[in-house]
Amino acid sequence: MSDPTSIGNPWVPIGLETQFPVSSAHPVIANGEPLVVWRGEATGFHVWEDRCPHRGMRLSFGFVRGDTLTCLYHGWRYGSEGGCQHIPAHPDLEPPETICTKIYASTTSHGLVFAAPSGTEAMAETAGDRSWYAVRSIFLDLPEKAVRERVTSAPTGLADAAFTDAAGLLVAKVADGDEIALAIQPIEAEKTALHLSTTIADPEARMNLARRLLRLRQDLESLGGGT
Repeated sequence: MSDPTSIGNPWVPIGLETQFPVSSAHPVIANGEPLVVWRGEATGFHVWEDRCPHRGMRLSFGFVRGDTLTCLYHGWRYGSEGGCQHIPAHPDLEPPETICTKIYASTTSHGLVFAAPSGTEAMAETAGDRSWYAVRSIFLDLPEKAVRERVTSAPTGLADAAFTDAAGLLVAKVADGDEIALAIQPIEAEKTALHLSTTIADPEARMNLARRLLRLRQDLESLGGGT
């Protein structure tokens, strides 16, 4: 996460919004860095380093209550700004401000969640005012560069029109003025995820897109294998 992606954009897609329900915490990896994505009741999405400052326990094993995330190991509770709010072993202690998680910037667009190093300039908004729906994600045992080169240099079968780059997302027009967005997540050196969303409201049409994405996975696997 400390380095920009291969397209020079620090905002990295880390999943579809629907993959992270309210009041839940989930582990993800972006550019080799373990992250926890959690979603508060009122404060929305948060992306932190997946490590409790106390003993290094993965915060993704923890639980969300309201707008706090509690570590499963010793119950240290962190507020939405990353600071420790409560230490069960010392209930009368006001935790010092130095006990704080490492926070990443986060935003949502096109039905996707993105993360970037803290302090990154806001992501350019290109989603418009239409509703976006999740289609599905696929995971590949391939480097991000190889996946990106393939989906931008040859037909993908997802849309008749070619993809264009819109603030780091690949976006294409489909029938009736609808759009699809394909986000490429670099997970590790040889692992990449593709996340597909669309403005198409019809569930059957979205199911058809999901099938096309699976066919694309088969094509991409021919580059060197995938899961």
